[in-house]
Formats: sequence, C-alpha cells, structure tokens
Amino acid sequence: LARLLGLHEYGILAGVAATVSLASQFSSLGSGFVFLRYVSADYSLYRTYFGNLLLTCLLGGMTIVLVLYSVSRHLLVGVNPTTVLLLGIGECVFAQLTLSTSRVFQAFERMRFTALLSLTTNTLRMVLACILLLEMHHATARQWAGFSMLVSLAGCLMSLLTAFRFFGLPALSFPLFRARF
Repeated sequence: LARLLGLHEYGILAGVAATVSLASQFSSLGSGFVFLRYVSADYSLYRTYFGNLLLTCLLGGMTIVLVLYSVSRHLLVGVNPTTVLLLGIGECVFAQLTLSTSRVFQAFERMRFTALLSLTTNTLRMVLACILLLEMHHATARQWAGFSMLVSLAGCLMSLLTAFRFFGLPALSFPLFRARF
C-alpha cells in the first residue's frame, strides 16, 4: 500500500485512517454487546435484536461520518474531504456492520465464521492493493479510500447474506430499540 500510494499520499491516508478509526469505534454504540448479552441467552430474540443492531450501526455510523466530514476541513488541513467521507463510510458503516454481524455468529457459538468475516475483508483489501499496484502503479489516498470502501461494502454484504442464510432475516422493534438505547 505504501508503494502504491507513495510517501505523501500514504501520509495523508495514515492521518485520515487514524482519525476515522478512532471515531469508528463508537459507531455501533455498544449494540453488538447488547445483542450478545440477550441473544446468547435466548436464541429466539435474534430477529429483533439483530434488526435493532443493524439500525443502530447505520444511524450511529452515518452520524459519525457526517460529523467527520463536517470537521475534516478544520481537523485535517490539506486533505480532500471526500477521502474522509469515503473512508468514513467504509469504516464507520460497512466495517462496523461486518463486525456486528460477526457478533451474530459469536452468539450462536460459531466462531469459525466470526474469524472468517474479518479475514475475508482484510484479504480482499490486500488483493486489491496488489492489483492496483500492478495495474495503476500509483494511486491517491482518495482513490484508495474509494476502493477500500467498495471492499468494505463487499465484505459487509457477504457477512449479512451469510447471517441471513443461517439465521433468518432481521426484524425491527422500535419499543425495544428505545428501551435498549
């Protein structure tokens, strides 16, 4: 990745990634642990808790992305705000949804899938970096952020579809959402 981006662009990416990574930890607002607490004790609660988990991740992630995008001009001087937006969506929304989906497999004691979800996204990123290095020879931090967001989206979709296939579709419960929020 450093060879693909070069010194200056890699430095920009490192700064943006550190900022986004710091904020992304708050995207799910702890809802993954709430899911684990209740669903691991009673599997029949999966649908409503998973639906609320997904809603929390989407709302929390998009809120953090909008805040990061708004303050990026002041916080990260000289950085294209689109880089922050793309990396933010990838990390605060898609990556957090993947992490939250891994909690489903954790609750049902299928740890192999939990590990595979994380490994898949990281492997896709590594393959992407190699392909881009061979094809483009050089990329900007914004280009990498866009490609990385797409890889995070692919990983997110794979994890969600796998969870839906094994455990069923989620359902929303707004009274439960308010109670657990």
